[in-house]
Amino acid sequence: MSDHFTSLPVELFESIVRTIQEDEDTPPLYVSNAFLPFAREKLFTTITLNSFEDFNSFVRLVQISEPVCKYVQCLTIDLLYEHDKVEPKTKLLKPFFSSLDQVEILEIKHSSRLVKFILNPSTQSVLPSMLVLKLNSTFEGLDNPLDPKHYKNLSRYANLGMLHLDVNRESQKSVGGNASRVAPLHQIKFLELQGQVCRNPAVFSFLSLFPSLNGFSTYDLTTPTSVSFARPILERIPLPEQLVYLRIASLRNYDSPEDISPILRRFANVKELDIGMGVFNDKVFDLLSQETFPSLESLTLRYEVSISDEQLKSLITGPKKLHKLKHLDLWLILENEGPPIPEMYSDEEEEEIDEERYYRAIVDSGWEEGPIGFKDKLTAKGLEEAVEAADKEGLEVTGYAVEFARVCIESRKRNESGLSDYEEMGY
Repeated sequence: MSDHFTSLPVELFESIVRTIQEDEDTPPLYVSNAFLPFAREKLFTTITLNSFEDFNSFVRLVQISEPVCKYVQCLTIDLLYEHDKVEPKTKLLKPFFSSLDQVEILEIKHSSRLVKFILNPSTQSVLPSMLVLKLNSTFEGLDNPLDPKHYKNLSRYANLGMLHLDVNRESQKSVGGNASRVAPLHQIKFLELQGQVCRNPAVFSFLSLFPSLNGFSTYDLTTPTSVSFARPILERIPLPEQLVYLRIASLRNYDSPEDISPILRRFANVKELDIGMGVFNDKVFDLLSQETFPSLESLTLRYEVSISDEQLKSLITGPKKLHKLKHLDLWLILENEGPPIPEMYSDEEEEEIDEERYYRAIVDSGWEEGPIGFKDKLTAKGLEEAVEAADKEGLEVTGYAVEFARVCIESRKRNESGLSDYEEMGY
């Protein structure tokens, strides 16, 4: 095919086609062989497979159309609603994953069989470009999901730098004496450990596999909430002074957070600190200072963090101000997406919904208008003042709590009453 576009210099032609296809509404350009690579790039860069039918179909596609492989960079296989079965056949898995030599991010969810295959690659030819591995599973068939022996072959992924584990099963199985013989995985610099892990006897041995971490994230989901702890996990980080990124949360109740202040001091060199539910109290707040974290540049406070208006503002301005802080990310409240739709109809006949019955059904559901999460210590007005103080200080602030505060600020200026829309609703 000869036309004006294909006669352009290669760099200009590629730039035009990529610009056109940046629009999500633009269909792939099935025009000619010249456009085919760009159509494939748009179709296959990110692949999500949500069933065994999808998975089998994609394996067959890769078998019959090898050029497809070079476009796949991010692959997610999520079999949440599928019974884990032997499909595709094991003999097909090795050539399939070996052919995906450009995949940088691989995520396996709800398939213990695939997890076990990925944890034990037969050769270094499998997924040679993989940078990030995410595994979310019950790890069925493994005696203990955190036993180091299950991870020894990850060293065959030469470029793997980030490992995310979501363990959906609690295990009390102790590990054998061979755990210490597994070679450290120095190439992994970032580890995320989520799920039912704090009481797992293999936690210490598992974390010792990663002596070169500069980033760590943990969210313990052990139940009941009274036994969910982050501290036993943090205590086992090999070299806490190396970390520049730290995220912590547990399933503890809002009213009885765990005190992690004694162990948090060890992470003095973090530049990014992300604190979630279950681990924030006044002692932790007192540690948020220039003395404890002299390099802190980014701070995230998530939903269920118990902080007062005064404490929040003191992080932004005043003597306790974090002088190196450039970014404050606030998710202290949750957006309320709207009232539930009550079941107002019978199976036999459709009834007309009157306002009184609808209102009564909403009240009975316990739904409240406005954001969720304001406690006695934190108020909407306090959030407004914190955002305004951050703007004056030149501090970047983001997160839903900030978005809500800005809406309140604008409505306060607009309303003759001087109240925000939120306040006019009676809050």
